[in-house]
Amino acid sequence: MSRPAPSDDGSVNSPAKDTAIPAADDRSVSSLATKTDALTGTYSGKVHNTKAQLWAAFETAIQERKGNILSGCMFVHRPLYGSGKLSGDARTSKVTFDVPSSVGVIRFTGNREGNDISGAYYVVRAGEVESYGEFELHRQGELPTDFDTHDCPDDSAVH
Repeated sequence: MSRPAPSDDGSVNSPAKDTAIPAADDRSVSSLATKTDALTGTYSGKVHNTKAQLWAAFETAIQERKGNILSGCMFVHRPLYGSGKLSGDARTSKVTFDVPSSVGVIRFTGNREGNDISGAYYVVRAGEVESYGEFELHRQGELPTDFDTHDCPDDSAVH
């Protein structure tokens, strides 16, 4: 969930106002991807660790394959961690993916509405839930033609 952000005049914008203005990159979302509702593309957004009360920017590159199978990469910025290769699936509007990382396995479960995905996550390490929170992602564009999940960076490369 996003926090309302102060505007230049000091007033607080509602989350609806924050998301109502499309980013310049939104033009690169192909009409084919929109018509087929394919998840394939690049996304950016925020992740909120509600246990530690920390926010961080993060991005994903998601490729949806036949059978609703997802693969891709996740890039988490400081102060949080969890970058790595993702795998999962998409059924109608429900999206689930896991990212094994240096902090444990992160399980994301969310709902897709148009070009947005939002939901909750939790981190499991040694069989115990260590952390949890919420996330939101907004589609930014197409995957690069040379995208390869073998090139996913870990936290040491992202930080």
